[in-house]
Amino acid sequence: MQGYNSKGEYYEFMDKYIEDNTNIKVINKELIYNERIKNIFIDMNRIEKNLYINDYVGALSHLRRANEILVSEVLNQSEILPYEYIDLTTYNKLKLIDKMNLLENKEIDFLHEIRQTGNEAVHGGIVNPESTKMLIISFKEYLHKWIDK
Repeated sequence: MQGYNSKGEYYEFMDKYIEDNTNIKVINKELIYNERIKNIFIDMNRIEKNLYINDYVGALSHLRRANEILVSEVLNQSEILPYEYIDLTTYNKLKLIDKMNLLENKEIDFLHEIRQTGNEAVHGGIVNPESTKMLIISFKEYLHKWIDK
């Protein structure tokens, strides 16, 4: 039956995913999820799988991708027209976010840190397991606060 899973539960995909996999509580059913936000949660799930097998480079690769999606989503939800940023790198998107005051400086610095750490891991294989875990925890907290805004 359409809308029901194999256990007989009825939920829209994202509501069920969020309920099962995060500590976000959906208070208002008017909250709109889009494909980009869903992809951030998919990457977060992949990060957990990488951490489980101690693949810190893989975890940072997924974290970097989740960060890139989030940065693009910040711009998508702004008044800035897509043609102004669609072809920009994440670094330049963050500079535009800073210029337009879309996020606080400490938030932008944090997103730059994820970008830089992810680049070092993916391109150079440079990883510190403990700082990787802390960065992932901090990103989860930041993501939940950002969605809650």
